[in-house]
Amino acid sequence: MSLLVGSLSDTIIPTVHHATTSKEVWDTLITTYASPSHTRILSLHLALQNIEHKPDETITQFLQRARHIHDELAAAGRPLSPEDSNLYVFKGLREDFRVMIPTLTARSDSITYAELHNLLLSHEFMINTAIPKLPADVVSSTHLVEQSSTNHSREQAYGSRGRGSRGRGRARDGRWGSRGGRFGNQWCSYYQRSNHTNATCYYKDQHS
Repeated sequence: MSLLVGSLSDTIIPTVHHATTSKEVWDTLITTYASPSHTRILSLHLALQNIEHKPDETITQFLQRARHIHDELAAAGRPLSPEDSNLYVFKGLREDFRVMIPTLTARSDSITYAELHNLLLSHEFMINTAIPKLPADVVSSTHLVEQSSTNHSREQAYGSRGRGSRGRGRARDGRWGSRGGRFGNQWCSYYQRSNHTNATCYYKDQHS
């Protein structure tokens, strides 16, 4: 009996778990799968067509459910090709796994169940180990802090340039020279003005 049960797939074993002898196991298998009704075959096809990857379900659990229906159809004498079986799997995948579909369908050779499982399992690992997205309120707060810091830096830069320009302006027009007085040490005793010296005075000859 143990050899008979051990030869069954994991999806079929629950069907014969109540049997206590090899004959009961065999009779249960014949009753369940040897003479399937048209209604049962139709229900299995519908179940595979409508299978969906649940939000809280791992990819392994999802593929096992699909594989179970596939095995029951095969046992009922209505086996599906790997391409047809995979098509139903692709249709039922969650949104975060659909990015893999173009890559999987682009292959020239058919993908076995084991290959499909390994590829999707690797993708699931990448999803689970990816850097989590920050909540929207955290992203918004970070943006406001950065914008405030940038505006403050700009204000400081404009303020520094403005003060420097005003300082240089006073130095260029000579009214606030660094040597003191309105025009520094310039003074004309002939014309009584501080905008030139005696040496450059136009009226000095008139006072000679």
